[in-house]
Amino acid sequence: MKKLFESLYVQLAITFALFFVSFFIIYAIFSSYSKNIAFNQAFDTNKENIFLLKSFIEERSLQKDATLIERELIRFATRRYLNKIILFDKRQQILYANRKIWIGQPIDQFVPLQELKILSQAINHERFKFHRVKDQIYSLIPLSYLYNPITKKIAKGYLYIELDFSSLMQQIDRVMREAFLVLYLIITLLFLFYFFLSYRTFIKKYEKLSSLLLPQKQKSQFFTSIDELIAAQSSAIEKMAMMHKVIQNSTDGVLITDDKKRILTINPAFEKITGFQEAEITGRKPEDFLKSNLMNQNFYENMWHSLNKNGRWSGEIIDKRKDGSNITLWQTIFTITDPSSGKITNYVSIIKDISELAKKQEEIRKLALFDILTDLPNRAHFLQRLDELVALNKRHPLPFALLFIDIDNFKDINDTLGHDSGDQLLQQFAIRVAKQIRQEDVLARYGGDEFVVIAPYINNAQTALEFSCRIREALKEPFVINGQHLQVYISIGIALFPYDAKDAKELLKGADIALYKAKEQKDRCILFEEKMQKQALENITLKQDLEKAINSRDQLTLYLQPKIDLHTNKIVGFEALLRWFHPKKGLITPDKFIPLAEEGHLIVPLTEWIFGHTNEILQNFEKNKISTSVAINISAKHFVLSNLQSHISGHIDTQFIKNKNIEIEITESAIMDNVNLAIKQLNALHDMGIKIALDDFGTGYSSLQYLKNFPIDIIKIDRNFINKIPHDEKDLAIIKSTVAIAQTLGMQSLAEGIETKEQLETVKHFGVDLAQGYYFAKPMPFEETLEFIRSWRAT
Repeated sequence: MKKLFESLYVQLAITFALFFVSFFIIYAIFSSYSKNIAFNQAFDTNKENIFLLKSFIEERSLQKDATLIERELIRFATRRYLNKIILFDKRQQILYANRKIWIGQPIDQFVPLQELKILSQAINHERFKFHRVKDQIYSLIPLSYLYNPITKKIAKGYLYIELDFSSLMQQIDRVMREAFLVLYLIITLLFLFYFFLSYRTFIKKYEKLSSLLLPQKQKSQFFTSIDELIAAQSSAIEKMAMMHKVIQNSTDGVLITDDKKRILTINPAFEKITGFQEAEITGRKPEDFLKSNLMNQNFYENMWHSLNKNGRWSGEIIDKRKDGSNITLWQTIFTITDPSSGKITNYVSIIKDISELAKKQEEIRKLALFDILTDLPNRAHFLQRLDELVALNKRHPLPFALLFIDIDNFKDINDTLGHDSGDQLLQQFAIRVAKQIRQEDVLARYGGDEFVVIAPYINNAQTALEFSCRIREALKEPFVINGQHLQVYISIGIALFPYDAKDAKELLKGADIALYKAKEQKDRCILFEEKMQKQALENITLKQDLEKAINSRDQLTLYLQPKIDLHTNKIVGFEALLRWFHPKKGLITPDKFIPLAEEGHLIVPLTEWIFGHTNEILQNFEKNKISTSVAINISAKHFVLSNLQSHISGHIDTQFIKNKNIEIEITESAIMDNVNLAIKQLNALHDMGIKIALDDFGTGYSSLQYLKNFPIDIIKIDRNFINKIPHDEKDLAIIKSTVAIAQTLGMQSLAEGIETKEQLETVKHFGVDLAQGYYFAKPMPFEETLEFIRSWRAT
């Protein structure tokens, strides 16, 4: 009923009805003077009581006595002619009334509209108002104090009293009222007929307006309250103003077009992002001036397909600014449809400039997938490309070669010239390799000084070798680094897919094994063979067994080979030679397991084991009252460690070191790899009391310039120069020169590998100081060594 009462059409009907009522009251006043006299007299009688009631209510309100106020209202309501008595607050909410069902309701529900308008003016001016309508009096009296029983507060309020004198006037106006009622009904029928004829179009538009402003309503819009429409329209206007302000102040660009994609408006952010002003592009289509031509036609077709299907599309797009420069945007486009017809009325595009973000993402992608130093694809990128190529082979056979390229002795260059020079070499190296490969090939830096090349369409070993050797030869031309010419040699391992492997992991392993074999010989290109993998697996197993052997302490042992002074024919020392008795494989010679130990992390613990057992041998010699020295071979990788001295002193008694019972044998290649470090290490060892022997002299790249700076005690002439004497004149010349060098530099010379009397006599003739070899004794365990010493002394 409330919504029906508030309907626009019902309220219009009530308005016209009140007009006729007012007309009838005017007619009644002029026609019934006597009735007015009686009316005024009755009213004056009640007027005094009304003001007494006002005083009583204000007094009881100050006392916050709601009960007495209610009782007084009920008592006052029993008076003659009293129809309504209502107390309400400034919000026009009823607090007290002569009918409890009115309490809490708005005043406008119980006061006629015309009278409410008149009384409302009195409320605004805070004054008394008595209004007469026909035979009724509507009175409004302001209250300075009114107790609110709900909020428990005292505030201003109003006293509304409606007096009905109809019973007094009934007899006077009965005849006239009956006559006017007939006339009123006739006029009302005519009005209603005219109303529905005249406002038929208005009704339809009103319903349409209701459906637009209140689309959520499911029932007929005919009974929509005009207050609801006003509230909905006000809310819509506020939302529109708010959204306009949001769009105008948004940092995201906004573009709105009509259904033909013609631009209607843009916001300031769009102008700032693209450089186009609203006036110059209004009415134009975005694709006429924003397309960068960097996005293909399929991109736009997919975009409009998504828009037409889902009404929305979001994605990254590259457009063009007014100045012609490209801009990367994150764009969201959606459609606006007519709620009644469902047809598209507008397109809205929201853009965000992500150029900087895209640039940073590209930098991050480059950091993740490219090597910073050489700008080549890095290991992760290479593995990704390799996986893609292997996967592609499952659908379309595509043979290819994988090359592992490694710079021989790159560490020496780094250590000698510094890391900056090493970096420059890698950069120039990458550029030179890139010039040698084909456009379809993939070159990447795998790590350190290792590079990889994927060469598609190479399907046989000969082509792969020719391709690899061409790269190797191109890199033999010296590199110029900081004014220095560096000769670089490389090793290349090659594996072919799918012949050498069925997946990327196997292929990488195969190329790596081939590279390992190439590095053993240096400056080689070697193809992977199946036996290499077998050998690699055996090496892995052997490494694991060696680690167990070091920890078990019952598989390794030291054999001793005597060194003889050729001048006195006395034993002056022994060389400790490591032997490994494998529980399953039997004796494994050092040339097989020492390189494996040097490859990994085992060489240090293995050498420490040798130090410890050498110390035990010296202790046993001391127990047998034998004073002699023991020579220990030091690996090049162990020699460069800064804590080598502490390793020795930590495992060998200080007295043996001070008594010069310890001799270290180091190859010339080990000390020439880093001369400055070698001088520092050798001096430190020499200062401790350790004798230094230079092993395999003449087999490497000996430098007399550096040799004079090393604290060398003994130069060992390699067995390769002993084997063919006295028949090889060149070997004789080398031995003679070596002895002369040793004598000149104050060092002793030692010939190793003496196996015949003729060899012994020859080296004696040239003045060699010491000798060792099978002619004197083979390497033997400690107990046999004691027997040998005894027998030698006896002879």
